[in-house]
Amino acid sequence: MIAGRFPGWLTDSVRRSSPYMCEMEIAKRGESHAYTVSIHFSTNEKQTPTSGSTIVHSESMSLGGFEGVRTEKDVAITTSCGSSLVIKPASNEDGKDFHLLSVNLTTSAKTPEGETDPDKTSFDAPPTDCRTADTLTQDVLAGIQN
Repeated sequence: MIAGRFPGWLTDSVRRSSPYMCEMEIAKRGESHAYTVSIHFSTNEKQTPTSGSTIVHSESMSLGGFEGVRTEKDVAITTSCGSSLVIKPASNEDGKDFHLLSVNLTTSAKTPEGETDPDKTSFDAPPTDCRTADTLTQDVLAGIQN
C-alpha cells in the first residue's frame, strides 16, 4: 500500500532495524531524487513542537483522531515531513510511556544513474509534500486499527 502511493516508482529496498521500525527506499530510474518512508512505533515522552530553527519547523496537529506533532526539515540535500502521533496514552503519571507512531517521508537529492555531467548533478532535494506524508500516516493508522 505504501509503495502504491508513488505510481511509476519502485521499492528499492526495505530495512527493518527493529521489530518496531522499518524504512522503505523508493526510487525511479533517471530521477534526480528518491524517497524514504520511515515508520516507527515507540513508547516515549509525548512529543512537543520546537521553534527557533530555520531548518526545522514543527507544530501541533491532529490526524485520524490522534493528536501529535508534524515536523518539517530542509537541509538542502534532503527535505522531509513527518508526524509523531500519540496512539495510546501514558500508563502512569510520569508520562514517559506514551505509545507513539512516527511516519516520516524524506526526499533526497541524487545523481541520476549513469550521469557524468557535473552540471546535471543536483545537491538540492525538492520540497517534501506534507499531504503525501499525511496520506502515508493515514495508511499506517488504517492498518493498525483493523
